[in-house]
Amino acid sequence: MVKPTMLKAIVMLSVALLLSSCLKLKPSVRIINNYPDDITNLKVGPADFGTVTAGSTTGYIEVSEGSNTLSGTDAEHPTIQLTGSLSVDGKGKHKWTITISSSGSLSIVKDL
Repeated sequence: MVKPTMLKAIVMLSVALLLSSCLKLKPSVRIINNYPDDITNLKVGPADFGTVTAGSTTGYIEVSEGSNTLSGTDAEHPTIQLTGSLSVDGKGKHKWTITISSSGSLSIVKDL
């Protein structure tokens, strides 16, 4: 026979597992900046990367699934705005790398 405290623990664990399986995990992105200058105020959707120095790679930050806008400013030439649109998707937690080329163009790949 199962003791009431053991039964309560089993029920609570079952509910916790059920709820955790319902949580939607967000994708995350990192930035590789191959642009010749630092990029300030770099954002991907709501995710704020701040200043990304030239030649550096950021850590991963969670972003919204679906379409996101990338925006930032050339630190050396503040009139130059870097912008682009990208889409991240997939069920579960996925990691993506956005590369900003030396010309300012964007590419995105899903990391393994």
